[in-house]
Amino acid sequence: MKMKALKVVAAYLLWLVDALFSVWLVFICRNTWLTIFSQYYIYGSPTRANRAGLFDRILSIALGFLWFGLIIFLEPYFRNGVAKGELIRRFAKATGPIILAIFGVDFILTLILGVAVVGWLRLVIILIELILGIVLVRFGRLKKVFPRGVEQVKHLD
Repeated sequence: MKMKALKVVAAYLLWLVDALFSVWLVFICRNTWLTIFSQYYIYGSPTRANRAGLFDRILSIALGFLWFGLIIFLEPYFRNGVAKGELIRRFAKATGPIILAIFGVDFILTLILGVAVVGWLRLVIILIELILGIVLVRFGRLKKVFPRGVEQVKHLD
């Protein structure tokens, strides 16, 4: 009983980690599209600035709804992962695409601003995001070696 309670607490802590990663994704998405709007769309026009503000509000609300839906979906997904004994794999399966999306948005922002502007440390962070995202996606796709309730068969000599 005590072990199951600890696993449920772990599920909610991992859920919180995914919630924070996805909030970070929403923030950098907004930062990226505001950079795109300011550098390639507005050009000092007040009308285009108003349109960019409208697009910003619409995209922010849409991303907020997507974030809310993701968080609602992940809570029972992780909780059911505790019951099936695959919480870590489910965490990797959910977190990997989020990290890869963060990588993609960071990479686009780096291309827009230029490598000279963002500096070498940002490039290292982008590389870490890519590697971590790939590792998590690959781990999340692994099949279970032994299904629950099946014991390893010993070799007969």
